[in-house]
This record gives sequence, structure tokens and C-alpha cells, in this order.
Amino acid sequence: MSEAIRTAVLLVAGTGSRLRPLTNNLPKALVPLGDESVLLRIVRQLRHHGISRFLFATGYCEEALRAAVAPLEIESEFCRNDDYASTQNSVSLGKCAEAIRGESFVKLDGDLVVRDDVLDKLFADREPMSVAVDTSRKLDAEAMKVQIDDNGFICDFGKGLPIVNAQAESIGIEKLDAQSGSLVLSRIRSLMSQGTTDKYYEDVYADLIREGLLHPKAVDVAGAAWSEIDTLEDLRLAKALVAGESVA
Repeated sequence: MSEAIRTAVLLVAGTGSRLRPLTNNLPKALVPLGDESVLLRIVRQLRHHGISRFLFATGYCEEALRAAVAPLEIESEFCRNDDYASTQNSVSLGKCAEAIRGESFVKLDGDLVVRDDVLDKLFADREPMSVAVDTSRKLDAEAMKVQIDDNGFICDFGKGLPIVNAQAESIGIEKLDAQSGSLVLSRIRSLMSQGTTDKYYEDVYADLIREGLLHPKAVDVAGAAWSEIDTLEDLRLAKALVAGESVA
């Protein structure tokens, strides 16, 4: 990947139902970690890595997200998934296709809290598509698992991937050059036009990998602290991470 990336796509459409009552009137990306929310923390970190354009895939409580972003004085665009409650995250990503305009981009799940070294490792990789994975996490049925070949490239993705075949968990951040991104977005838009809205974006990656069209590099961030926030316990761990405590 030779071109500099200036665009980030953040998936922040979901309801965060497992964090209620904190998310009764607030998207989980705006849940506070301390002095700042999940969303404002990752925006700040991405700006340090040269990201100047932010696309927010929205749905639930979009107005709260707009209000939170407005004071930041950043180049931003909101791409709404009206069917956020009944579709998978590939649809939210697909809704950003027009706004991406064929550029390279970094895509992040909006419930992710990472230390800076996670982003350092991902942005340092120069492959056309790079995926942050953690080989140190214990895998379970809910983990978004990846299978990695001997050369460090991902050969399969999916929650349904047998644990015995998987070497790592995908943490929810990928960097795609213009060609890789266009392939993914074109496939998602094609699926949407056919009425297929129940696929994770990782399922789309897996299909393209099996067809020999996508060759993502696994960037191992084992040892670098990160947490996705689905539950109140996840939030506790994320707050500990931000406070500089060790996170088990």
C-alpha cells in the first residue's frame, strides 16, 4: 500500500442493548470511559495517525453522535443505515460506499478501545489490506476468528470458523487500499441489492478470500491492550485499560 490513508470509517449504528441502561438514549460509542467517550478517544488517536476525514455509519441515536462530533471541527460525513436494528454490520459499511469515493480507508468497529500501539502496528504494515488480530486471546464461539497461513496472510474469517482451525481473533480494525476497499464495497452493495443483509463484513472478506480476490495480511497485536465493549463487564475492562491498569 503506497498511498497515504486520510479516511476512517467508523461503524456506530448499533443499539448497544447489552449496555442498558447506559444506552437507553445514547449510542454505546458515546459511553464515557473517563474524561472522554469511546468515540472521541478513537477519533483523537486516528488524527494522530494522519486521518483527516471521518465517515460515521450511523443508525441508533444518530443525533447524539452528530452533536458529539460537531465541536471537533473535523471533516465528517454521516452515512445512515435506517435498518440498523434488523441488518448486519456489512450493510452499515455498505452505506458508506458512496462517501468513501474509491479511496483507501481504515475501518473500525465503533465499540473498540485500543492503546496507541495497536494503531502503530496496523498503520506500519504496507500490504494492500491489513487486519489487526490477536493471537494471544483465548478463542470461543463468539470470537471473530481468523485462520492464518504460513506466510502471515489470512485464509479464512468467521465466527463459525472451527476453533481448531483458527490462530487468532480479529479485533475489529482493518486497513484497505483503494482496490481492496472497492472489491469489498462492491460485493456488499451487490449482496444488498439481492436482499442479503445478514452477513458480517468479515463474511464478505471470507468470500473474497476464498475466491482469490482478497489477500489480507494478519497484523498481530498480541500484547497490545484493546477491548471491545459489548457488556458492562467489557466497559469495566475498557475503563481499566484507559486508566493504565493491566487488563486480563
